[in-house]
Amino acid sequence: MRRPALALPAFLILAVVASAAPLPAVANPQFDRRVAELRAKAVSDPETALRESIALERLARRSPAESATIQWLRAESNARLGRDDVARRLVEQGLDTVRGQRTAIEGDLLRTRGDIATDAGDVASALGDYQAAHHIYVAHGNARSRALALTSIASLYRQGGDFESALRYLGEAADIGGDPTLMASIYNNRGNVLSEMGRDRQALRDFQRAQTFVGRTDNSMFAARIWGNLARSQVAIGDFAAAWTSVSRGIAIARRGDSPQALGALQSISARIAMERGDRARAVALIDRIFAGVDLKRTSLAERDNHRNAYVVYAAAGDTAKALAHLEALNRLDDQATQVATSAKTALMSARFDFQNQELRIAGLKQAELRRNVAFERSRARFERILFGIGAGAVAVVIALLGFGVFTLRRSRDEVRAANTELEHSNDALGRALAAKTEFLATTSHEIRTPLNGILGMTQVMLADGSLPPVARDRLSVVQGAGLAMRALVDDILDVAKMTTGKLAVAIEPTDPAAVLRDVARLWHAQAEERGLTFALDIADLPPWIESDPGRLRQIVYNLLSNALKFTADGGIALRASALDGRLRIAVADTGIGVPEDRQQDIFESFRQADTSTTRRYGGTGLGLTICRNLAQALGGDILLDSAVGRGSTFTLDLPIVEVAAPAGATEVAEGEELIVIEPNPIARGKIRGLLGGRVAGIRFADGVGDLIAAFGTGSHRCVLIDLPGLATISATPVEDLRAIATAAQAAGMTAIVLAAPDQSIGEDELFFTVLRKPVSGTKLISTVLGSVDTAPRDGLLCPAQGRAIATLHMSDIVAPVPAALRQAS
Repeated sequence: MRRPALALPAFLILAVVASAAPLPAVANPQFDRRVAELRAKAVSDPETALRESIALERLARRSPAESATIQWLRAESNARLGRDDVARRLVEQGLDTVRGQRTAIEGDLLRTRGDIATDAGDVASALGDYQAAHHIYVAHGNARSRALALTSIASLYRQGGDFESALRYLGEAADIGGDPTLMASIYNNRGNVLSEMGRDRQALRDFQRAQTFVGRTDNSMFAARIWGNLARSQVAIGDFAAAWTSVSRGIAIARRGDSPQALGALQSISARIAMERGDRARAVALIDRIFAGVDLKRTSLAERDNHRNAYVVYAAAGDTAKALAHLEALNRLDDQATQVATSAKTALMSARFDFQNQELRIAGLKQAELRRNVAFERSRARFERILFGIGAGAVAVVIALLGFGVFTLRRSRDEVRAANTELEHSNDALGRALAAKTEFLATTSHEIRTPLNGILGMTQVMLADGSLPPVARDRLSVVQGAGLAMRALVDDILDVAKMTTGKLAVAIEPTDPAAVLRDVARLWHAQAEERGLTFALDIADLPPWIESDPGRLRQIVYNLLSNALKFTADGGIALRASALDGRLRIAVADTGIGVPEDRQQDIFESFRQADTSTTRRYGGTGLGLTICRNLAQALGGDILLDSAVGRGSTFTLDLPIVEVAAPAGATEVAEGEELIVIEPNPIARGKIRGLLGGRVAGIRFADGVGDLIAAFGTGSHRCVLIDLPGLATISATPVEDLRAIATAAQAAGMTAIVLAAPDQSIGEDELFFTVLRKPVSGTKLISTVLGSVDTAPRDGLLCPAQGRAIATLHMSDIVAPVPAALRQAS
């Protein structure tokens, strides 16, 4: 929200007016005057404001409020200079100084922290900080700061695409009122929201109000931006004459104020108007001047309207190449804006969900209070009966005490009955609320999962298209990765819903525990090494087959390893498993941050982590360990935790062992028959494992050509299979890499085979390879790689029958070529 790289289009103006927030109440007039000067300077010249705020310490009397004010000024200046890490540290120091005092400067610190969180894309944290700041301003009667906090909240809802909520908060801010600069900002932001909703005539009225207010100030840059917004709305309703007048005035102001960014936006609108008025040469010249020397592939969201106007001008002028270039840039920025809006909307939905949970907790507290009242009434009734018995000794007092006691007892009984009735109603309401929440979770998750599976399926089909351009392939890879992460979150929510309703089920079947653990460890091994962590795997002492649910077992260990990697910055991670006294114990140990002893049970509850700072720093929903413990209990076991802060954590899955014979159809293979595959994509790895996993003793994945060649020296290998089209997609020098593999294979006494397209030439190196032309069926490819097809070498015999291991090079961008071959006819 502060820096241009994160600015929304259409001149969102908020930080400009934030500089004039009211001062905290401190009895130091000289200090107050200097702070007021530096507040304004933090916007216009943050570098100078930062330098002079350090000298301000000489005027302070070292009260907590004054110290926090200096820290806020330094944080605000650093944030405007793009130094978010420094600004965040200063804000936290300032909050520690005044924490619990509920002073106005605490509200300013929270609002600045919210701005930093917004820049970082942490919408949920930003919303919490803005709301907390608003509560403080309400308590202090600080109307103008309230309006600023409401405007900040509105900007978050605008990012998330909730325009009605944004208009509601801006309307509340306008009702509070303020100085001309603030009111101009509020009406300008309302106009921007209405423009995005397509309500341009209403937007035009708000922009005119903003122009009226800004005319009472000396902020020329602000005025130029509002003239630009006004002209944009006039173009949208077709009033080109008025738009030309507005944009001309805005350009004149921007030139006097030396504001290149505002000037560029105004000139792009001017070009659009010139094209609509038939002055094509002037329109093209203006657009050429705006984008002279600009890399269209690196522009920010603030340039989106400029690209749109450039596309319209060049398209109308018949310059198809330039129009297409700006259309591609516009589409890129639209995708980026969609991602920002989706992220903001998700965070806002999460915040609303947290609010519902808080409401449920409040209902629970009210229920507990009601129980205490019932107990108190019962205690009072017992006390009154004792008094009645004591008074029975005196005849004269007995009748009076008896009448009073009977009356009091009846009243207490009626109150207890009424309290019990209210308690029953509260219990029923709470039960219905919990059931509704669970049903909502399950229904929403299912509804999201259905289109999400369609998205993932279609991206996989598109990625399988060999003619897909690399840029589109990269973008689809990002979409698929985000979709997989979202599907994992939806699956977690579904599991929680099933656990809440008692419908969680496991499918017990013969399971190879060592194979399950190797598969899961393989997914995290490379990521650990990329982060400089060691990864130890010790699963030698395990029975070959047990009764369990392999999918749920894999899910538990996957979640535990995911947490270990997330919370470990240095050191290492270890996965160990052993069978002892009829129990299977799988331990995941790390050297991470550890869990405080008093919070070790809390982390197994839904939506709970060790503390709120853990959620802000590491992310996550707090569902993983809840699901793990419930799944472990469903399998007849439990999860144990041994942890200390700073020492790391060890999560141990303890399950009963029931050994069983190998299932019918389990393939026995010769010892040492290992398949080495180079394939970076996890989905493609899974397909390769499903295709060849039952035909070899093990599948090991290499990270590159160098790793593959190094593997030739680890044993007597049979042959190497090279997918030439796949190699070309990820290698800058595929011919040199192909020759290097062939040389290494010859030196190792191996046969080298190349899978090539029908018209693809290998050149003079073809004599050194056995060439297999595509398409080739999956059955033939598998049988020839395993040495079971007895044909001539040039007709598909890939390697001799002798040898202990198979080394296979398999390259692709997303979808593995071997599974693709299975979909082709021989």
